[in-house]
Amino acid sequence: LILPATGTVDVRCGEFSLTTTGHGYHDRNWSHVPLHALGIQTWVWGHTPYRGGERIFYVLFPDSGEAPEALGFQIGPDGALTEVPLDATLSGRRRTAYGMPSWGHITLHDSAGPWLEVRPDRCLDSGPFYLRYWTRNVAPDAPEQTGSCEIIVPSRIDMARHRPLVRMRVSQSTGANSMWLPLFEGDPKTRIGRLVRHWSRPMQGWLRRGPGS
Repeated sequence: LILPATGTVDVRCGEFSLTTTGHGYHDRNWSHVPLHALGIQTWVWGHTPYRGGERIFYVLFPDSGEAPEALGFQIGPDGALTEVPLDATLSGRRRTAYGMPSWGHITLHDSAGPWLEVRPDRCLDSGPFYLRYWTRNVAPDAPEQTGSCEIIVPSRIDMARHRPLVRMRVSQSTGANSMWLPLFEGDPKTRIGRLVRHWSRPMQGWLRRGPGS
C-alpha cells in the first residue's frame, strides 16, 4: 500500500496520447490462501480521495450466506492509517449480462454516522467474474469525489464455460494467442481494422509463397 501519493500517467496508443498528473493510489492483494478458499462469496471494495489522503472500504459477503462484513481504512495526508469498523447497506441490486451481481448505491456507516456514500457511475470492465467502476463518492464535510470500485465473485473465476471468452482477451508472452485478440488490444475505435490486418497476414504469406510452396 502506497499512500498518499502523486501519480503521473503518460499513455501513447497510435495517434492517441494522454499525459496527466494527479492523486495517486497503489496497492496489491496478497495471501497464503487462494482467493476462492477464503470463504468469500462476493468481494466488493473501493477507494476515494479524502482530505489529502484516502478512504478505502471492503464489503465481503461470506459463503455461509450471512450478512456481509464491512471494514474501512482511513489514511491521512501524513500516511497514518486508521482501521474503521463499518456497517454497509447495498441497494439497487442487479445482474450484468454475464450474471455478475452489482449495486447502484452503497452506504457505509461508522459508529458516528455516515462514513461514505458510493454510487457506481461508469462501468470500465465487465466480465464473468469481475466488475470495475468509476464511482461518485460523498463523505461527510467533503466535496464529491471520483473513486473506484471493484466486485469479484471468486467461485466464478476460471469456470469452464468462460475460458474461451477469457482466452480471447489474454495476450500470451509465449505460445499462440486467440485469433480474436486484436479486438481487445489497443484503441476500441480501430479494433475492426486490427482484426482484419491480423487475419490477412497468413493469406498474404501464402500468396507470396504460392500455392505449391
